[in-house]
Amino acid sequence: MQGDDFLQTAGTNIADTHPSSTLKLTPKIGYILQSADFSAIAPLPTGVSSVVFTQGSGPNPVDPFTVDCTITLDNPLTMPDNDLDLGICISGQGVPKQWARVLNVSSDINANATATLTGGTIDLSGQYNTVQTQTQTINANSGYYISKTPSVFIGTKVPNNFTTSTQEFFSSKGHLIKVIMTTNYLVDASDSIIDTIKYIVQDVKEIPANNIVQVNSYTFDSSSIGQSGSVREMIVRGVYGASFSVNVVDSLSTNIFSFTGTIPNTGIESLFINFPKISSGSETYTVTISGTLNPSLSPTTFDVNQYEDIQVGFSITSTNGFVGSTISPTVNKYFTANQSFSSSLTEPTGSYIYRILIENPTGTLNAQSDVINFPVTNSFTNIDGSIAGGSEIFINSCVFAEYEESGVVSNNKILMTLVYAPLSIGTLDVASTINIDNFLTFN
Repeated sequence: MQGDDFLQTAGTNIADTHPSSTLKLTPKIGYILQSADFSAIAPLPTGVSSVVFTQGSGPNPVDPFTVDCTITLDNPLTMPDNDLDLGICISGQGVPKQWARVLNVSSDINANATATLTGGTIDLSGQYNTVQTQTQTINANSGYYISKTPSVFIGTKVPNNFTTSTQEFFSSKGHLIKVIMTTNYLVDASDSIIDTIKYIVQDVKEIPANNIVQVNSYTFDSSSIGQSGSVREMIVRGVYGASFSVNVVDSLSTNIFSFTGTIPNTGIESLFINFPKISSGSETYTVTISGTLNPSLSPTTFDVNQYEDIQVGFSITSTNGFVGSTISPTVNKYFTANQSFSSSLTEPTGSYIYRILIENPTGTLNAQSDVINFPVTNSFTNIDGSIAGGSEIFINSCVFAEYEESGVVSNNKILMTLVYAPLSIGTLDVASTINIDNFLTFN
């Protein structure tokens, strides 16, 4: 709970100009505060006539979970010659909130496969920072195999809180016949009942009757590679003895990986391809698989792109004279370029925090009385992804708070804290600005 500091002339009645003070109690993340759970501890200090707790309200998403503490002063209450400190002792605590997270299920399942989940909803609600799990099982029908690992797409504004994994089961001849897909959700301090999850299983083929000695399928993550490089696993499946080769070249046709061999008796060959680090710019690698391949195997040649990592940063602009600077531990975060985190625009709570210290170098600045309005996503520039190579960034919240220097609340500096979530990262650095004159009064 923050204090309320103000100036008062000695010998005057404080209640004439400042009859009461309202202080806001803010919960730790994942908790909520309820006014009925709080009370003042008697006796009240001399000069205080009453302390009342009410449920918070306001424009910020967290406000309904806060509690306002209104302290009414005695009337009259004469200001002494020295500073007056009225400390209030209170009793109360926050309670964990059950955060709702319901995913609407859709699917695109080949007729020659079955899935345990094809529609309806998945409820992954829980308390903050717990892990909720859901599994989906895909089975190829008798006489068929899954030629490409099924895909799952999650539409959410908290993509970093979701992880997915797959467990694959093969026949004795190397055909993928069953996949268990597991979705883990690390509960975020936000509610949503409109997130989506879609399962796609389209590459299902008939098992050849004569079990031809050939490569039947492969799996490989062809998404963009970060600047520091990566080791990617390529899993090739087929009938024992099938010969094949895998080659990878860069944009200058320099070979960075080469393999020639045959499918072992397990029906699976795992290859680990090392994509090197780049110092800047971008690179394109071409991956080619050849040999005794199933005629329906596709693609046999594909590209993998590598980009310089993209940094995301924010700053303020002001014609009135406000000055802004980042404050530790805030730094511009780097992301792997050319990637998407979500396909929907549902209500998010982002996973990254950015803090900017705002100063009025010639006057005063107060986090309560000088705030005109609170910024939203469209208050910031360069985050709508409309330009080529741009990124789509959602601003979940942006609030102003007091700033303390050496334990004393500053009278000309406040702290702006924004929480953001990347929906997609392009290939250009994000340098977003906000015209702070639209939100703060310059005194």
